[in-house]
Amino acid sequence: MGNEKLFGSRDFRALHSRVLSRLVTTTIVLFWVVMTVLLVRSEVWPDRSSLRTVPVEKVLKLMWFHHEPSELVVWSESRPVGHLRLHPKIRESDGARLLEYSGNVQVRLPGSP
Repeated sequence: MGNEKLFGSRDFRALHSRVLSRLVTTTIVLFWVVMTVLLVRSEVWPDRSSLRTVPVEKVLKLMWFHHEPSELVVWSESRPVGHLRLHPKIRESDGARLLEYSGNVQVRLPGSP
């Protein structure tokens, strides 16, 4: 009888809610701390990170595998100055890989306002 009274009480539900919210908060904070430490480590010691070395062949293979267009924004001095759109395709008739591209870039000439 004592357990039924304890598990059905408001105090137990309030305690359960507080414990659950603390557990979720702790998990989020720990995840944030770990990711921040990994980011700082990667930026301070980039030569120790294997994440930065990706073979070009692998990137290109994935680019044609997914057939997804890429929209890239070109920035200069905290301002967007252009864009580039890449769309990889494979021609059905002979399997040739094609790369359609389009875009523009604004160039400021020296001495212009």
